[in-house]
Amino acid sequence: DNEMDPEEKRHRLKHTRFIVDAGLKLQVPCICLATATTLYHRFCTSCNVTDYDEYVCAPAVILVCSACLYLASKIEESPTKVRDVVNVCHRCLHSSEAPLEVGSTFWKLRDSLVTCEFIILRTLGFHVSVDHPHNYLLHYLKLLSDWMPPDVWKSMPLTALCWTLLNDSCHTNLCLRFSGEQVAVALLYMALQSFQVEVPVQSTDKKWWKVLCSSCDMTTIEAISTEMLDLYDLDSSLDGARISRTHSA
Repeated sequence: DNEMDPEEKRHRLKHTRFIVDAGLKLQVPCICLATATTLYHRFCTSCNVTDYDEYVCAPAVILVCSACLYLASKIEESPTKVRDVVNVCHRCLHSSEAPLEVGSTFWKLRDSLVTCEFIILRTLGFHVSVDHPHNYLLHYLKLLSDWMPPDVWKSMPLTALCWTLLNDSCHTNLCLRFSGEQVAVALLYMALQSFQVEVPVQSTDKKWWKVLCSSCDMTTIEAISTEMLDLYDLDSSLDGARISRTHSA
């Protein structure tokens, strides 16, 4: 079921923070960040990343994070130059040092990143497509806006909160455990609960979230909600910038 122990969650959060931080500096769209973190979670589930440390010139997990970001930019048709990825990721790690110059260190990092990208592709069997929750959430929000009274809908920043939850969810491995539809419904449920808003429905024998996603049930919603709450607890216990930041659209 791909559930992680607390220590693994801590490591994953540190690394996804790095991916998002570098991605924001590279100004890639949020869907690219979601793809990069999904690739990272898939790869880390498939192998022990530290096994590659002896073959590369930097900690393997950092190269994996950088390569996932580089690969995701291609997948989502927002290609980023490899030199920019190398420079920005190096800067994120060594913010107090001078910018990386073109020299032996740069070329070693560049070659290692490209090699790491190929290793990720081979390990994942070249299956790198992702069924993200983003499109589902947009569709569900549109349906919900038609179901609810206009004054109630306009009185709460539901869309903004849903999008924040969605962006933050990339720091978990929910993408491996649940479908994009289920994640979208559960995050929408969380947002509505935070505003204490009930969704008016015509049918008395079917919940609104069941209408949107037939494969979703309350057990699934509770599991996803619990994972998100655990994420925020863990994030508050770590040093550094908090995860809830504005991502590019």
